[in-house]
Amino acid sequence: MVNIHQIDLRILCGCPMDIVKLLSRKGIIRDIEKDGIGFATGPNAILLSDVATQNGQFCNLIEFPILHMQYKQGMSLPNHPNNTGVRPLLIGLPHQINAQCNYFIRGKYGLISVKELMEAGFDQQQAIDLMRMKMRFNFGRLEKVEEQLDLFFVEGSRRMEIHKGLFIRRIAHNVYEFTFGDDTVQVDLNLFSQENYEIPYNLDYHKPNAEYFSVTHLGEGNGWDADRASMSSLICYQGRYFLVDAPPGVDRLLNAAGISINELEGIFHTHSHDDHFGGLTSLIRSDRRLKYFATKAVRHSVTKKLSAVLSVDERMFFRMFKCFDLEFDRWNEIDGLEVMPLISPHPVETSIFYFRTLWHEGYRCYGHLADTCSDRILESFITDDPTAYGISMEYYTRIKQSYMVPTDLKKVDIGGGLIHGDAIDFKDDVSKKIVLCHIERPLDGNEKEIGTNATFALTDVLIPSKVNFYMKRAEFWLKETLPLTSERDMNMLLNGEILYLNIGTILIKKGENPENIYLLLTGVIGGINVEDDISITLNTGSLVGSSFVLFNTPSNLTFRAESYVTLLEIPKSIYLHILNSHGVTKQFTDTQYRIDYLQSLSLFSDSVGESALRYISQNIGIYESEPGELIDCRDLPGLYIVFQGSIGIFEDNEMKDLFVGGDIFGEETVLPGVRIQYSYETVQKTIIYHIPTKVIHRIPVVQWKLMELHNLKTSRILFTQRESIMDVDLDEEFSEFFRQLQQTGNRKT
Repeated sequence: MVNIHQIDLRILCGCPMDIVKLLSRKGIIRDIEKDGIGFATGPNAILLSDVATQNGQFCNLIEFPILHMQYKQGMSLPNHPNNTGVRPLLIGLPHQINAQCNYFIRGKYGLISVKELMEAGFDQQQAIDLMRMKMRFNFGRLEKVEEQLDLFFVEGSRRMEIHKGLFIRRIAHNVYEFTFGDDTVQVDLNLFSQENYEIPYNLDYHKPNAEYFSVTHLGEGNGWDADRASMSSLICYQGRYFLVDAPPGVDRLLNAAGISINELEGIFHTHSHDDHFGGLTSLIRSDRRLKYFATKAVRHSVTKKLSAVLSVDERMFFRMFKCFDLEFDRWNEIDGLEVMPLISPHPVETSIFYFRTLWHEGYRCYGHLADTCSDRILESFITDDPTAYGISMEYYTRIKQSYMVPTDLKKVDIGGGLIHGDAIDFKDDVSKKIVLCHIERPLDGNEKEIGTNATFALTDVLIPSKVNFYMKRAEFWLKETLPLTSERDMNMLLNGEILYLNIGTILIKKGENPENIYLLLTGVIGGINVEDDISITLNTGSLVGSSFVLFNTPSNLTFRAESYVTLLEIPKSIYLHILNSHGVTKQFTDTQYRIDYLQSLSLFSDSVGESALRYISQNIGIYESEPGELIDCRDLPGLYIVFQGSIGIFEDNEMKDLFVGGDIFGEETVLPGVRIQYSYETVQKTIIYHIPTKVIHRIPVVQWKLMELHNLKTSRILFTQRESIMDVDLDEEFSEFFRQLQQTGNRKT
């Protein structure tokens, strides 16, 4: 953070997930008092990163930092000593400011018109009623971005004055220079290739257990709690894992719980606020599309917000997730697991979830109630006037009943205030166990009489398992990897030892000749070679050590457990015997050579499993190109990898860069809504690998990295164009519509 106290400007440089929590943890944000009023310190300006994401993580998430400035610091509160008329300041390249403004509006208001709500599945009357409620939450109007924030556009590389003698200059990609008087400081917002943003809390590592029906608590805090992750859960049903919400840092939460992202079946999503949304990009880092379960309204809200913050076409969401729209107020069946979403009053489209499955004593049920509204607030919203902002008594009664559904386990939001729940509302709830969360403090005495708290990775088992789901998982992955395996061969492979490794345990050392290969069933294995600067991540379904067994060479990597890990040990002799008996040893060796090459590239070194790498390698086309030859990617859409030689990248007949061995191009033909603005020409005789578009579209993590690669490539060219920011003017939208409604006194239109 750059602090210029002479002009009372405190600039947060970069705005990754959970930054408010991290600043609190480091003591930069702290509580103070002035004129008898308590409030928080903190930044009052943000310098945005030039790119939306780095290494799979959001770089610019202004929602909670801006809300902190407005409300926790009091910059927007009437009669507050910290409200001097100065608004939070956003600094950055025009395209990033445009993206952040649109994302901020979506994060604060969700869907912003009757038309958008109707497109999301509501009839006109439902949409009107939801807008009445939404307007009541927002005190009667939706504010434009310009009413809430000051914007400073950095243009080109020239020196520009921000405020009262403070100057800024963009001196390189993601590198800025601040000057005030005789003082100058440079800020570099770039991450190294393997670097991640810091998380504020410490996590213990846990060993998972695949149950028939269980709930593991991943987070019990809220968007301000520096000690805990935000509210989320992990449901295990018949050995398959489903996430409920995607809080910031969810990949590290899962890793600490002993689960890799590739083990997830899908995610159930309640709403789009950042403390439940910020981890979505981590879930995209899978080698297959995870299932996305939400109501149509929530999906529309989330899609618009994600596409805004990333500046991508909304179609990209469907490339990353396999979407299933859930219907409100009914049980939706998902392979035996039933889920009922019920609407929950909130400033953005929100649903609570009840999950159940049939057992011999009847249904076992779990309720996940994030973000609820307190009875006190709901009562204050009640109005008999159908043309006034608020809710009807009928709606109020229905919401109260939906919160009180009895369950075996219920997890509820007690965050209080205008938009969260209160524990007292659940004092008569007859659920067997109530977990109270979504707060940033310990439970008080009254709350402890109503419910309990949960520590990280605590698991409530609703139906214990009698089945060994690990062996079922092993059989599935072996069939994926060895499709020619007979039942006899399968039993031979499955008869290997099951190994359980603690975090940090070394499985294979660099220089060793492995006598076994290992099928990874749960957790994450890392492969490192510090000397050659190699780092790979292996997730569920990977065959660790297969390359060195096939080629009969020492391992060039040290493989170690990055979480609690479960493995099936397969003796080298058995593996080679099965390949030889089916006559596929050469085929597997050739494929393995390409797999090893792909894994040496950063694009494929992280979270791409064995079956996905095998599928890619079997679909690679190899082409030779002579010097001076033009390559038009539109003729053969897909991803191009320079295997040997070099290729120039041109824009307007000017060479912008030179691609050599291992470099990648052609991503414009893979990503939706991306304009092809470059041409490519062979500089010397070159061998090119080509991967067809349809292959890349099956693997979200690769598409995600390609999007990062493309954004990095284009952001190195200075952006100067100011695009239009979403115009949310209620006088032109809902107010005019509602004024007509009030004049006629007729709710029909």
